[in-house]
Amino acid sequence: MYKRFSIIMLAVALSSCGTPQQKASALEENKEAKSLLEGIWLDDNTETALLRVKGDTLFYADAATAPVAFKIYCCPLKLFEPKN
Repeated sequence: MYKRFSIIMLAVALSSCGTPQQKASALEENKEAKSLLEGIWLDDNTETALLRVKGDTLFYADAATAPVAFKIYCCPLKLFEPKN
């Protein structure tokens, strides 16, 4: 019983590992989507500035909020905490 369980777990562990090339291509940043986000974003109702996107950073209109770095992988937007 223990031997069979060990073999199954080993097979699962080995099959879940992909080659490094597959992982690198899956995590390639979408630079076109990032460039489409650039600019100043406004509130639809009040037309006040909410945030500014420049390069790989989000600058919020609120002075108390620190700028946030971001990257886009395929579809999701991934935010990173500021480095202090």
